[in-house]
Amino acid sequence: MFALLLLTPLLFSLLCFACRKQGHSATRTVTVLHSLGITLLVILALWVVQTAADAGEIFAAGLWLHIDGLGGLFLAILGVIGFLTGVYSIGYMRHEVAHGELSPVTLCDYYGFFHLFLFTMLLVVTSNNLIVMWAAIEATTLSSAFLVGIYGQRSSLEAAWKYIIICTVGVAFGLFGTVLVYANAASVMPQAEMAIFWSEVLKQSSLLDPTLMLLAFVFVLIGFGTKTGLFPMHAWL
Repeated sequence: MFALLLLTPLLFSLLCFACRKQGHSATRTVTVLHSLGITLLVILALWVVQTAADAGEIFAAGLWLHIDGLGGLFLAILGVIGFLTGVYSIGYMRHEVAHGELSPVTLCDYYGFFHLFLFTMLLVVTSNNLIVMWAAIEATTLSSAFLVGIYGQRSSLEAAWKYIIICTVGVAFGLFGTVLVYANAASVMPQAEMAIFWSEVLKQSSLLDPTLMLLAFVFVLIGFGTKTGLFPMHAWL
């Protein structure tokens, strides 16, 4: 079920993109698929969180996927907000198509990237691998950039490129901070290759160099703070 949670938005993303083949008759089909996708997402997300809460332990699938208490909170928030924004999108985008602002084919792209964006965010929350988590954060930028520029107008395309450039630079800072965490953990762990997993790094947290971790935190704060639009790194908003 844990894997199904991740695969659901990815599957519906592909199905929404496939609806492009229907051309101008795709509106109804892709809207139904989108509605089904967001409903399954919120049900699965809350089910995983509830299962972990009832068991009173961390929910994990091997070393690669991992949800602790904080991850469960973000997973629940992601599921609920993803569902609510998805519901709002239905009426909003139907209005845009009806008034000629978007074509039915572009609507398929919108819903496809919407579910792809949800998938990348789920991967960020559930990944236990430092580099996979960082790559997923960068993927959220790339997938959501298409949503920013979905209208194809000069202003929206300019906003999308501004968003990509600023956030990619920020995420690069976040990568450096992540690498510092890995390097610090690898130097004190018996098996250095296990330093790539957050759960294993946490077990050795008392052995980590506080100064190096503080430096890593600064880079992560600046980098991912830029990505989230945290003041004063919110120029792309």
